[in-house]
Amino acid sequence: MATITLKNGIDKYWKRSALHPIKLPEKELIRPRLLTMLDEDTPLVALQYCLVVAKIARWEFPRVWPSFAEDLLAQIQAIATDPSLSAARRGIMENNVLYIMHLFVKSLSSRTLVLERQSLRQITPLVFAVLAPIYAERIAQFHEVMLRNQNHISDIATFFAES
Repeated sequence: MATITLKNGIDKYWKRSALHPIKLPEKELIRPRLLTMLDEDTPLVALQYCLVVAKIARWEFPRVWPSFAEDLLAQIQAIATDPSLSAARRGIMENNVLYIMHLFVKSLSSRTLVLERQSLRQITPLVFAVLAPIYAERIAQFHEVMLRNQNHISDIATFFAES
C-alpha cells in the first residue's frame, strides 16, 4: 500500500507545477533513499516501485539529478558484490535495479533535447561495462541449465521464472 501511495504522491506532487508540490529540501531527502529500497519481492509492488524511481529519474536527469546514472550503476555493482546477501535476495534486488535501468534507458533514448541525448551517449559505455558481465553470467547459467536438463522442460521454465 505504501508503494502505491508513494507512486500516486509522486505523480501528483513531484513536479514544481503541482498545486502543492514537494519542496526541494524534501526531494533532496527522498532522492538518495530511492536506490536503497530495492529488496521488494512481491512482483507487482516491485514493479510499481521501479516505475516511481524511473519516473523521478526521467523528470530530473540530467539537470537536477545528474548523478542518477552513476548512482544506479554503483547500486548494480554493490548488489553484485555484496557477500552478505543471500542468492535469493541478491536475485530480487538485481532484477529490480536492472528493471529500473531498463526503464531509465528506455525513457532517455526517446528524448529529443540535445543535452539529454548527449547524456545518453556519455553513460552508454558505463552502462555496457556494468551490464555486459551480468548478461554473460546469465547466458552461462542458461547454458548450464539447458545442458543439465535437456529433457526437463519444467526446470528450464523455472530458470526463466527466477531470472
